[in-house]
Amino acid sequence: MDGRGTFHSVLRRRDFRRVLVGLAVSEAGDWLYNVALLVFILNRTHSGSWVAAATVARLSPYVIVGPLGGLLAERHDYRRVMIGSDLIRAALMGALALLAAVHGPPVGALALVFFSTSAGCAYVPAVTAMTPSIVSESEFAAANALIQTVANIAIVVGPAFGALLLLLGSPWAAFLTNAGSFLMAAAAVASVPPRKARRFVAPADTQNVVERVVEGARALTGTGGLGAAATIYTASGLIYGAETVLLLLVAQSRLGLSENGVGWLYAGLGAGGVVAARAASWLADRRNITFVIAIAIIGTGIPLAALGLVQEPYSAVAIVAVGGACSVVVDVLVTTLVQRTLPPHIVARAFGLLDSAALGSMLVGSVIAVPLASGLGTRNALIVAGGAVPLATILLLPRLRRAQGKWEARKEELRPAVELFSGLGVFDGASRQSLEWLAAHVDEQHVVPGEFVVREGDPADSFYVVRSGSLGVLAYGESKEPSLIRVIGEGDYFGEIGLLECIPRTATVRAFSDANLLHVKGEDFLAAINDQTSLSGTLINTVSRRLSQTHPSYRPQTTEVVDAEGAPA
Repeated sequence: MDGRGTFHSVLRRRDFRRVLVGLAVSEAGDWLYNVALLVFILNRTHSGSWVAAATVARLSPYVIVGPLGGLLAERHDYRRVMIGSDLIRAALMGALALLAAVHGPPVGALALVFFSTSAGCAYVPAVTAMTPSIVSESEFAAANALIQTVANIAIVVGPAFGALLLLLGSPWAAFLTNAGSFLMAAAAVASVPPRKARRFVAPADTQNVVERVVEGARALTGTGGLGAAATIYTASGLIYGAETVLLLLVAQSRLGLSENGVGWLYAGLGAGGVVAARAASWLADRRNITFVIAIAIIGTGIPLAALGLVQEPYSAVAIVAVGGACSVVVDVLVTTLVQRTLPPHIVARAFGLLDSAALGSMLVGSVIAVPLASGLGTRNALIVAGGAVPLATILLLPRLRRAQGKWEARKEELRPAVELFSGLGVFDGASRQSLEWLAAHVDEQHVVPGEFVVREGDPADSFYVVRSGSLGVLAYGESKEPSLIRVIGEGDYFGEIGLLECIPRTATVRAFSDANLLHVKGEDFLAAINDQTSLSGTLINTVSRRLSQTHPSYRPQTTEVVDAEGAPA
């Protein structure tokens, strides 16, 4: 499918359009208020250090709170997380407007800014994780490209509108406008109907926050292709952070532009991203996607270095636009890769970590840019900052290719297990990435004749698929001697009833011959089942039939429909 068709098909999806509108309004408001914030702090303190502190207060929560935002998003309904985030930020922006109107203390403004950013840390992970549930897998890249287009248009429109508000009024008007934008964004997302899904409770989760964060980090770095892409994504933040500072110095010392003239460079950065969105959607379907991402990061840094060689404003804007275009390609491709590689239940957590790492890298880039320019001069600082990451990427290309090769080999290695899972009616409707996740986390188990795999009455904590051999399913019922219910062999499965119904094992399974099994942890099995948009009829019928064989009087609960947080619908 070409980029045009994909864009059109995504925009025909009403729910995605509403989420996109909410994101657009919110993003524009953020860029609008950023300009007003810096002006307010400078007017109140007349200090560059306070202005720098305002930037740190606005960005540091992404690094500090970002991973927790991803955890929050994955534990709750994405729609409610987004609405709650917008409402909290609207209230804090209203408080900031009041503080500015009464000429309150700058430290109070920084505190409100810090808490506002913290409240928004779960928003982007929620959007990223929600997107696969409202568009098809073939539309992931187009949806992400449209999201990046909105973000880049906001970079152009937001500051311009903010500057207009400052001309017509004062910073408090911009803060109040931003509060209104959050309310509008919340209303847009609230218009998306709640998504009904059958949910099942996993075995007791004993992981603490640190362990869950570590698990998310391992998911990001556990495969060569995704780990390399995550590293490149983080490096792009370093380039962008340095660029935000160096562009101001370039405008004044090399291009002869006023302070307002730097806006043209930022506009070029955003415009390049808008133009590149469709190309990014097309590139997401290339085979060697990790290599494509590496080329894009090289294209992000080289234009920054090239700025050190030009002194004509129009050429500078064009060069910056190329860097902005490549930056969007990196963002879209990495986001799409995360969505296609990781199962839905871990995407928000992983992207929260990824976003936190990128923002941390951005802060580092902005901090080192000033001493770099002071020590080397603006021209040489541009060359060093723009060339360092691309040079490192070029040197690492052989390793990236090997990582891509290992990743593809691993996917091929998992293919037989994935095909086995996909052929089981129990997984009808589960995404391929969920099945690949299961295949990567199964244990091979060999049993000998007479060996018990599960016993009736034991706690249910695992699911099994028979790869070879034969086993007998035995049930005692009300008698003292077990009776043979059925014989199972290659391609059959067992263990799902106790997990789905939250009851002990309803039967005993014993090996009749040498057998090879795939052992799946209960929480991983239930995550794949919860990933399905609707519970398969095959699963409902199978559970009902098997329960009737072992417990004729038991009424299965699997047909109950609950909302995304587990409450009865």
